[in-house]
Amino acid sequence: MRRTALIPACIAILMLIAIPALAQPGYMLGNKLLGHVARGEVEAVEDLLEQNAFGQEILGQAMLTTLALADEEGFITERDTFRVVQLLIAKGAQVNQPDAYGRTPLMEACLKNFESTAWILLKAGANPFLTDRFGLSAFEYAKNARGDRETITWLIEKAREDQATFTVRNIRLRIQGDAVYVYYDLEGPFPAKVRLNAEGGGMKLLPRHVSGDVGAKVQPGTDRKIVWSLKKDLPKGFMEKEMTLDVMASSK
Repeated sequence: MRRTALIPACIAILMLIAIPALAQPGYMLGNKLLGHVARGEVEAVEDLLEQNAFGQEILGQAMLTTLALADEEGFITERDTFRVVQLLIAKGAQVNQPDAYGRTPLMEACLKNFESTAWILLKAGANPFLTDRFGLSAFEYAKNARGDRETITWLIEKAREDQATFTVRNIRLRIQGDAVYVYYDLEGPFPAKVRLNAEGGGMKLLPRHVSGDVGAKVQPGTDRKIVWSLKKDLPKGFMEKEMTLDVMASSK
């Protein structure tokens, strides 16, 4: 009997705790902001953002909702979307915040082919390499955008080039006859531009007679191989000086 009597009391206590939390100004303001966004009331959204402070999570939700509902044909135009996203970024919104499916604001902007919005998101630090639950990145969204996709795909490609990082590991050397074989492992998000650097004897060399996994569009992977025809670049030999070889990789 005592145990049964405690249950309503516990529920009452929980309700008393929850009600003040729901009535907190920040919570209500957040709901108000999201409500204006959901109804496409852009001016009301701008007024709230200019007059109040919000948490990053609410700002991120507002950004995702704005882009999800944005429609050039009427609900929230591309111009309105840009204005709202610009304000949200200025207020501290997390530009890489994903929705339940892993879709980021940048992916939404690419899908809608909103070039100016994608540009400002990238400028604010949006990551073009993130993928959703289906393994799709902003680049795939851009390629499937409606209308002329040339500019939006160029924006994403440029951002990927600028933000890409490549790592060269496990460099191994083998000399056979007049050739130097350089083996290495390459890590990166897409094909890289690879070059071989040589240094030693008080001078820096640019190996020109090279072949294999060197130059533009080298695929990431293990056991990449460069063959350097040493005698063609140094017909007199290297005078038995110590030489250092290095493999460099970049996006451009």
